[in-house]
Amino acid sequence: KRITGIPYGFLTTGLLDGILHCAVLYQFWTDTHRLQSQSDRPPLPVQVAKALLSAPAGDVMASLGPLGVLRALDLLYGFRTLLEFNIDSLPLLLRLFSAGAALGLLP
Repeated sequence: KRITGIPYGFLTTGLLDGILHCAVLYQFWTDTHRLQSQSDRPPLPVQVAKALLSAPAGDVMASLGPLGVLRALDLLYGFRTLLEFNIDSLPLLLRLFSAGAALGLLP
């Protein structure tokens, strides 16, 4: 059988998928909440989550593949106490949830 290199059966991977994967792994390997309290500069996963929220929703969604959508939701949920959600981040959050539901990634 010929190997096509398509990971997990999905047809596309987004440009931000690798960055989000690294951020989520870093979140699980370290106690990020403890690092946040010890340093003036936020840890890498928190910086990535803040960058996601500050970017235009259309640009973020255009750069995410199916796994990136799931990782973005995981990252934003994991740091919900450290992030400041406002009305500007609402379009991105709604698009992430609707994309996750459309892809069958969410219940």
